[in-house]
Amino acid sequence: MVRDDFVVDARPVVQDEHLGTSAALETTIQRASEQIANRLAGRCAALLLVGAAARGEVTLGPDGALLSDLDFLVVLPQRNLLGAIVEERRCREQLCGLESKLAHAAPDGVSIGFANAAPRYWSVATPLMWELRTCARVLHGRAEVREWPAIRYADQIPQWEGIRLVANRLCELFGLLGILYHNTAARPLDRSVRELRYACVKLMLACSEAQLIDRGVYQATYRDRWQMHQHVAMRFGAAQNEVIDAAYCVKVNSDAHRLAADTWALVSDALGLAITTFAWFGLQTPAALAARVLHERPAAPGMATDIAFFVVQHVHGTHVPLRRAIAAVYARAFSVAQRLADAGPLQIDQALLGECRQIARSYKLAPQMVSVIGTGARA
Repeated sequence: MVRDDFVVDARPVVQDEHLGTSAALETTIQRASEQIANRLAGRCAALLLVGAAARGEVTLGPDGALLSDLDFLVVLPQRNLLGAIVEERRCREQLCGLESKLAHAAPDGVSIGFANAAPRYWSVATPLMWELRTCARVLHGRAEVREWPAIRYADQIPQWEGIRLVANRLCELFGLLGILYHNTAARPLDRSVRELRYACVKLMLACSEAQLIDRGVYQATYRDRWQMHQHVAMRFGAAQNEVIDAAYCVKVNSDAHRLAADTWALVSDALGLAITTFAWFGLQTPAALAARVLHERPAAPGMATDIAFFVVQHVHGTHVPLRRAIAAVYARAFSVAQRLADAGPLQIDQALLGECRQIARSYKLAPQMVSVIGTGARA
């Protein structure tokens, strides 16, 4: 297997309080945000930069390609749920093709998400909402949108959100695993390997983050999470802590040399960590994980949002399951992880790769359950 190094761009931008973006990346961010804002022509309340770029923790490949997602969040002014859904649809149509147009600057790394001014939307208690409040950059529009999240402290994030984070990263990894072993000429092998290895890093970090959330010491940046990992290290074995430490090195210190050189070994390490993390929360089997999903109540944005999402998608010809279908997706991913954890690359067949790709597709179509402030009992 190919060994790949990652580089974290940690240089500050002059007159910018958000560290970690190079001048070139800052130019890309500004140009992209201007194109988004111009296409929407004042239809949004604010446009924010979120995620790794906002935190100053972007990850670049050895060729300089952006491996971290470059994430923008469009906040719509509609306070009525139905109106917000309709308006989001209109805005997405206006932005149609822009993500691919921006691909030359950040290949496969530009995404545009949407939020709205409906108060219920901002009551969710997720790591994303916490990071939005603490790290997001308002590029255009109303700066006060950063104050809209109801979450005030990291310990308001419930245990379920850590479990969900690990399950999501697992589904994302399977999508890239399916691509790598079903490679096409349009997607060079070395790039697929880099992306798969990066997905392994994200899953490893998610396992640490899930424990930090459960302990109530989750932090907004990777640098701080790395420092706090000592408080949850006893929940992993010595070898697993070494793997997690190596993953943090990738994100924080530009050092990937401690990662397993063999890509399949890296995949096995990541899957083993995910299984250990689920087990810590009492989830020993796929059925137990599915049951935990179904047990999570209440969920936000809520049943009305579920039905509206379901109806709107079907009206436009996109057939999606109701929210709790994500339980079956997570259970299937857990089952495949158990089968692959101790397997070698020669034991992978096309049927299993097809299952990995199906998990990734189902994951993208299934609306997720998220927690609201004040819910989600800790184990």
